[in-house]
Amino acid sequence: MRYFLCLLALLACLSACGDRAAGNSPAGADDAGALDAAADQADAADTTAAATEDSAPADTSAVDTSDACPGGAGCVCDNNGDCDGGLCLEGAAGKRCARPCVDTCEAGYICAQVPQGSDVVAVCVDAWARLCSPCQESSQCTHPGVVDARCVDRGPQGSFCGAACQADSDCPSNYACKSTSDVDGNATKQCLAVDSSGALAACSCSANALVLALKSSCTKALVLDGKELSCSGQVQCKELGEPAECKADDPVEETCDGVDNDCDGQTDESSCDDNNPCTIDTCGPDSGCANKPSAEGSACDADGSVCTSQDTCKSGQCEPGPTLNCDDKNPCTKDSCDLATGCTQVAFDGVPCDDDNPCTIGDVCKAKSCASGPAKTCTAPNACYTASCDIVTGKCAFDYAVQGLPCSDGNACTTKDGCKGGKCKGTVVQCDDNNPCTNDACEAASGCTYQANSSPCDDGNKCTLNDKCAGQQCVSGGAKTCDDSEACTVDSCDAVTGACVFSGLPKEATPCDADGTVCTANDACKAGACVAGAALACDDNNPCTDDSCDKAKGCLNPANTKPCDDGDACTQADTCAAKACSGKALDPKLDCDDNNPCTDDSCDKAKGCLNQANTQGCDDGNACTQNDACKAGSCVPGANACGCQSDADCAKKDDANLCNGVLYCDKSVLGKYDCKVKPGSVVLCDATKNTSCAKQICEPAKGA
Repeated sequence: MRYFLCLLALLACLSACGDRAAGNSPAGADDAGALDAAADQADAADTTAAATEDSAPADTSAVDTSDACPGGAGCVCDNNGDCDGGLCLEGAAGKRCARPCVDTCEAGYICAQVPQGSDVVAVCVDAWARLCSPCQESSQCTHPGVVDARCVDRGPQGSFCGAACQADSDCPSNYACKSTSDVDGNATKQCLAVDSSGALAACSCSANALVLALKSSCTKALVLDGKELSCSGQVQCKELGEPAECKADDPVEETCDGVDNDCDGQTDESSCDDNNPCTIDTCGPDSGCANKPSAEGSACDADGSVCTSQDTCKSGQCEPGPTLNCDDKNPCTKDSCDLATGCTQVAFDGVPCDDDNPCTIGDVCKAKSCASGPAKTCTAPNACYTASCDIVTGKCAFDYAVQGLPCSDGNACTTKDGCKGGKCKGTVVQCDDNNPCTNDACEAASGCTYQANSSPCDDGNKCTLNDKCAGQQCVSGGAKTCDDSEACTVDSCDAVTGACVFSGLPKEATPCDADGTVCTANDACKAGACVAGAALACDDNNPCTDDSCDKAKGCLNPANTKPCDDGDACTQADTCAAKACSGKALDPKLDCDDNNPCTDDSCDKAKGCLNQANTQGCDDGNACTQNDACKAGSCVPGANACGCQSDADCAKKDDANLCNGVLYCDKSVLGKYDCKVKPGSVVLCDATKNTSCAKQICEPAKGA
C-alpha cells in the first residue's frame, strides 16, 4: 500500500514539474495546489490513506495479509492476471482481487454479476469505488457490478460521482443519502459528502480517483479591481484525501477566440473593436477578428469637436478636416475647442487617471495632476499564504507562509496544525479502539467516536456461525450444523478447526433402517453405514394366495382364483376361492365309466378312477356263442351254439333240423369251434323268438 501511495506521489510530482516547465507559475492562487502535489502525496503515506478529516469514501476492501497474498481475494492487484480468481476490480483504496459471493458481502460491497471472459461470475464489488471522483457524465461513475451510480452537479465546485442509496446507512461515514439530480436532470438518490451539521461538503479524493484522473468543469470566483468575476476551469483529483481544487486561468483582456477571457460572462465582446469609425469590425469563429475599411469618403467624426469639419474616411481611417490642436498631453486637463476662443484646458479634478504605479487603485486628477489612490489590497486565500502586489504587473502575487507557522484547520480530528505548502495541516488523530464491534470515526467538531455496530465478527469458536456484534461485544451465533444425514454416525464439530466429524464407531451394530421398508429385518449399522438385513419371508405355502411384501405394511397374502390341486384325485377343475382349493367331485358311474362290462368302475382319492376286472357274465356280441363270461377285464365267448367241439364233430354234423346243411364248424382264433354260415347260404333268424344258432332257420342262399 505504501509503495502504491509513493508511486502516486511521484506521478503527482512529475505533473507539478510539468506545469512549471509550461510556465504556470505558483504565484497565482489557482496554481497553489499543483505546487504541493508531491509533498501532499508523500504525507498521505505517512498519515493515513483514508484522510478521515475530509469526506473520502472509507476503505472497505478486506485486504488479506495472510499467505493467500498475492493473488487471493482482497489482495492488491494491477490486472486480472495478478489474481488467482482471474478478476481484478476497482476499489476506493485501489484495485483488489475479487472475492466470490452468493448473496451478501461486507459493508460497502454488493454481491453483483460481473463478466469474466465469456462467463458471468458473482463477486463482491466495491459500491463506493468511484464515490466523489470528478465526472462529466454518469457513465464515468459506473464500473463492473455498479450500474446505478450517477454524476451529480455540485454547482461551481464541479460534478462528482455519487453512489446509489435509499438511506444514510447505505453510505460511508461522513456521507448522507440525498435526493438530488444528475447532470442529465434525472431525479436520483445518491450518497453525497456532508459536514458534521449534515450540510453538503466538498468531495475529497480517494486513491482510485487519483488513478482514474477524471475531470469536471468548474467555475472559480474571484474579485479583481473591485469587480466580481467567475472564470471557467477544470477540477481533477491531485491529492489523496484532499478536495479537488478548481483550476482556472486568471482573467485577461478579451480576445477573439470564443473564450470568455475576462471572465465577465460574455464572449468576444468588443474584442475586435479597433475604435475606428472607419472600419467594420467582426469576429469570426474560424477567421478571428476582421476590421474591413468602410466605404471610401464616408462621413466620420475625427474628434467629436465642432473645431474640425468635413472629417471623412480614407483607406479605413477617419481624417479630420482643418482643426486646432488643443491637446496639452495632460490627462488631468480637459482640452476643448471653443468656436469663439479656441482651445481651452480646464482642470479635470476627480477624473480617474494613472499615476504609473500599478499597485495603487482609484487614482484621480486633482489640480490638473494625477494624485495616487490607496494601495491595492491583496487578500491571501488562507492564513498559510502571504499576499503582495507586483509593482511591475500590478497583479496580486501569493506565496506560502513560513512552514510550520501555527494555524487551525478547524478539525478536531487533527492535532499539531501547522502551515505546509500553503495549507493548514495537522496529524490525523488515530481513533481505532481495536474493537471490531465498534465503528470508529472522528467528528470534525468533537473528535473520536466509538459507536456500537452489528457487524459480523468472530467469537473464537470455530463451531459457531454468523457471530454478530451487539453492545460493542461479539455475540456467538448459532451452532454449526454437522449432519451427514446418516443415522449410523455420531455428528460433531471440532471447536479448534471447525471441521465436521462423523464417527460410526459409537453406533456400530445399532438397529437402523437401511431401505425405509419393513420388508427387511434386522437392519444394523456397520462401519458408519446402515446395512439392510435379510428379506422378510412372506410365503404361506398356500397356492391360493399371492405372496408379496409392502414397504410400509409388511407381508401381504391376498386370495387368488388360480387353478390348483386339492390333493383329491376324485375331483376335477380344481380352483382357488377364499384362499382354499376345491373342485367338482367325479361321478364314478359317469366320469369313470370305461364302457367295459368286464370292469367295476370306481374312484380312489389317491389314485383317481379305477376299472377293476370282474367275473360277471357278459355278451361278446356273437349270437353263435352262449354263456359268455368276463375274464381279466375282457368278455370271453362261451360254448358254440352249434355243439361243435372238434373238427371231427363239425364234419359229422349235418343235422337238417339244426342247420339244414348250411352251417359248418370253423375253428376260431380262441382255439374253439364256432358255427359259421357257409358261403353262399343265408341265415334267417327270427330275432324276436330265437337268440341262439340252434333255433335259427338256415336256408341255402339263393342261387347256391
